[in-house]
Amino acid sequence: MLRIIIADDHVHIRKGIVQLLEEEFDNLYIEEAGNGEELFSKVSSGSWDLVISDMVMPGGNGLEALRRIKQDRKDLPVIIVSTYPADQYKSRVMEAGADDFISKDTFFNQLIPSIRRILKS
Repeated sequence: MLRIIIADDHVHIRKGIVQLLEEEFDNLYIEEAGNGEELFSKVSSGSWDLVISDMVMPGGNGLEALRRIKQDRKDLPVIIVSTYPADQYKSRVMEAGADDFISKDTFFNQLIPSIRRILKS
């Protein structure tokens, strides 16, 4: 079973990601988080295969959560998504430990290939 946490403070974005993942992967378990603290709490309380997180959220943004996740679970893959352009933020996010950075304007075309590459599935 593929276990994924999706973190974004906009419920419609989370639901869109869930729908996209359910169309592409079988045997899937998804948890959702609406802020950075909730994300970190969920990561700490279970065994996960992947985190997909917005970069800017209330209650501890995605970069803060990324740093905390990588301190505790350095092998847990994390994809950061953002409305910010990749050319300005990708290198900073990757240096912070993310496995990929995807701008939300190209997100639906790039998310599944990114997941498959990271998980090699």
